[in-house]
Amino acid sequence: MLFGLTFKCGGETAQIRVTDTMQLQFRATKNGEWQAWKRADVERGADGSLTEAVMECVTARQAQKLRTPMKITFSGDVTGTVSFDGSGDVSCSLSASAAINAAMDEHVRKYHRKTST
Repeated sequence: MLFGLTFKCGGETAQIRVTDTMQLQFRATKNGEWQAWKRADVERGADGSLTEAVMECVTARQAQKLRTPMKITFSGDVTGTVSFDGSGDVSCSLSASAAINAAMDEHVRKYHRKTST
C-alpha cells in the first residue's frame, strides 16, 4: 500500500487506499466484519458487477484527475470563477473593485477632511 485513510462513522469503519499498482480501493466493516477490498475507480452495479470496462491508471497523477471537472464560483464582495479537475494546481483571478471602492470611500469620509483655500 502506498497511501491509506481510515474513517469511523456510525459504529462502522471504512478504509481507502492506493495500491502499489496505483489502484484506488476501499473496504468497510459491516456489523464489525471487514468486507473485501473493491476498486473505487470503477462503477459497479447493485450486485457488485462492473458496469463498464476497467481503465488502468498509468500514473498517480492520472488517478487524481476528476472524471467531471468542478467549477468553483466566488460571490459577494469578491467575485470570480475557476475550473478544477484535480490534474494540477489552479489559480483564480478575483475581482473586488466594488468592495475596495466602498472601503476607500468610507475611509476618506471618516479620516480625511476637506480643507478650503
